[in-house]
Amino acid sequence: MSSGSCPGCLSDVSIRTILWGMPSEEPDPAIYVIGGCCIEEDMPEMECMNCGWQGSKVEVEKATRVRRFIWTDEDMPGIIFYKKFRITHEALADLERSQAWQNATSFNSQFTPESIYGPEGKLQWLWSLSWDSEDAMKGDLYTNMGGGVPIEIIDELVRIAVAKNKIT
Repeated sequence: MSSGSCPGCLSDVSIRTILWGMPSEEPDPAIYVIGGCCIEEDMPEMECMNCGWQGSKVEVEKATRVRRFIWTDEDMPGIIFYKKFRITHEALADLERSQAWQNATSFNSQFTPESIYGPEGKLQWLWSLSWDSEDAMKGDLYTNMGGGVPIEIIDELVRIAVAKNKIT
């Protein structure tokens, strides 16, 4: 899969390079999408499989930089940020008490939610992120499972964050 964020929907997992012309063999669909056989000037180079956006690699690179540099109200006091969901200590405590965590016996005996997602955890960079939607949060957490966080635990963390529906 091509790396980069979509300028249309900010998805990090759906950007593909467009191949124009007649490829001699079937391209890898995780990296490429076929654009058509006619080649003209100013053809789009990239396409988002999520929202259908088409454009240039430069636009993808810019969206990627914007997406990965997350501003907070501490960086810019007085600015209202609309991202709704984030990982908090409260959400991690709720996760540790959840049935999903209790059911992951081989996993929960080695880790705590804080040791994975907390500010000092294995995936600490996720601590500072916030998301506009449940799907965006799931997408980032699924992509960055950290070598084996069970899907049920990720789903439960997202459920808890969505239920709280606020940035604290």
